[in-house]
Amino acid sequence: MNYRPIPCRFDGKLLGLALRNLTYFPWKSNNLDLFFRLPTSMYDESDAVQRVLKHIDGKNTIHEIKKLSQLKIEDFDHLFGEMFDILNSQGKLYLSKYPVVMAENFSDIEMMLRQAVYPNMPRNGYHHYDCERIL
Repeated sequence: MNYRPIPCRFDGKLLGLALRNLTYFPWKSNNLDLFFRLPTSMYDESDAVQRVLKHIDGKNTIHEIKKLSQLKIEDFDHLFGEMFDILNSQGKLYLSKYPVVMAENFSDIEMMLRQAVYPNMPRNGYHHYDCERIL
């Protein structure tokens, strides 16, 4: 079965752009600054991490991301595996076997409530399964 990487509290395109010239991924937890070494392409492609991250949107499967990134198979496997380990350990990325996972569409009142309760969480931080399409 082909799984879908589900981003939690991040946008793949924006994260890819932010990490483009970095060699590490910064993370702060309970006033502790941590830095995870970013994977590098085996074929000297400077934007390889960005080419993988920009397709992580909760809809594409790993197989589709591999095709869309247009990287060599072994390079993609290395980059995706390393980025998955980094993001999964932070609770920012997980895999879903369900075919449809998407960001929730809130009414204005629901969105105001979510922003009041979770002020720093971006809109794409809320994902749910479309149960009607699964069944």
